[in-house]
Amino acid sequence: MDTKQIFDEIKKALKASAKYDDESSLMVGGDSLELMRKIPDHSIALILTDPPYHSTKKKNIANDTAFNTDDDYIDWMREYSKECIRLIGDLTENDFSAENPIEICRNYRS
Repeated sequence: MDTKQIFDEIKKALKASAKYDDESSLMVGGDSLELMRKIPDHSIALILTDPPYHSTKKKNIANDTAFNTDDDYIDWMREYSKECIRLIGDLTENDFSAENPIEICRNYRS
């Protein structure tokens, strides 16, 4: 499948959440984890994200207090990471250094 076909599949899957789209762009709004689950496997080349980090637990930082417990946050991050890996496809050991947080997430691949 070529890039245009893949993009068209993504647009079709996310149409209900689209805020803007044209031939080469798509902007959607909604829960990122729910939206990611609608996108076909291995169809994304790069995911640039700024998830809630739950580290400061300050009310003035969006979603930093969205989780009741640290375990809730870790469970959410596992699910989020699984979706990232599913969307990007198979990673190799050469794709990321050991210092990169994605290495930790790879342990939850199964």
